[in-house]
Amino acid sequence: LHISLCGSVSSAKIENIVQETSALLHRASLLFQFGGRPLECWVPAQFTASWEAYTEMYCWAQNTYWVPIEQDIPVDISEREYRQISYYQWVPFFLLIQAFLYYIPCLMWRLMSDKSGTFSSGIEGLMKSHSGIRLNDIVQMATEKENIEPDYRIRTIESLSRHIESALRYQHTATSRTQYTLHRVFKCFNMRYYESYVTGMYLATKIMYVGNILTNLVLVNKFLETDDYSIYGLGVLRDLLFGRTWMESGNFPRVTLCDFEVRVLGNNQRHSVQCVLVINIFNEKIFILIWLWFTLLFVASTLDMLYWFSISMFHRSVSAHVFLILSLT
Repeated sequence: LHISLCGSVSSAKIENIVQETSALLHRASLLFQFGGRPLECWVPAQFTASWEAYTEMYCWAQNTYWVPIEQDIPVDISEREYRQISYYQWVPFFLLIQAFLYYIPCLMWRLMSDKSGTFSSGIEGLMKSHSGIRLNDIVQMATEKENIEPDYRIRTIESLSRHIESALRYQHTATSRTQYTLHRVFKCFNMRYYESYVTGMYLATKIMYVGNILTNLVLVNKFLETDDYSIYGLGVLRDLLFGRTWMESGNFPRVTLCDFEVRVLGNNQRHSVQCVLVINIFNEKIFILIWLWFTLLFVASTLDMLYWFSISMFHRSVSAHVFLILSLT
């Protein structure tokens, strides 16, 4: 995060892991983008090399459909279209979207933390600001290596304490004067001047992390069109435990069918070819790992959010947490 407010190592690790998930999803999308031949089709003997290349490109772009090997191919074209598999071309883009979604809470935290006070560099700039607690500068000054020297450390502590005192005094003035009646009624207009602004902002970020992970789990279900499973990961794990392969379930099928028409001498000739979706071997493993990873993140982030709500809402927990942090510094 831009500013780490984590009082515990576990909380900081959870946030870092969630953000690293964004980078991992981005790398996974690149892996799919530059992989080998994702689809190969078994074409009639009279097809030339160029016809074969055209067939594979068409089937990759236009979707294929899956029919169990023991069943006859449906005669009805609409039935074939209903069985279409339309996700495999879009996996890299879907992973990029998920990577961006995982970055949104971090982006919002940076944006909102910057609004906790105006910025200028150095102690002099810090002391000139009375608009709010300037969180970024406080963290930066508190972690400077020059604080090892006793004189510099004392000067920094005095400057930070004066700034916090001035900011709190301004907050009290801004929320109590009669001319600020509008701000008192509509607190959202004056939110960053409240002493609880940073706490509320941090808790909101925690909620965004949990909501984001839950949203991504739902998106995986919708993207893979797993109508048979209300929860994708649990359904796949159940299939693995009971030895139910893709040939029975139809999840990430390796062998599919593709229909296309070729115009020859003014007549349309329809061909059906059998194709091997090599990319689905990787898709299956990647999405199982993604679902398991998201589930673990959801559990960890939910527990972390509840922990921070407990220490933020109850006075005794807040005091104990502050004393714990002070004892570690």
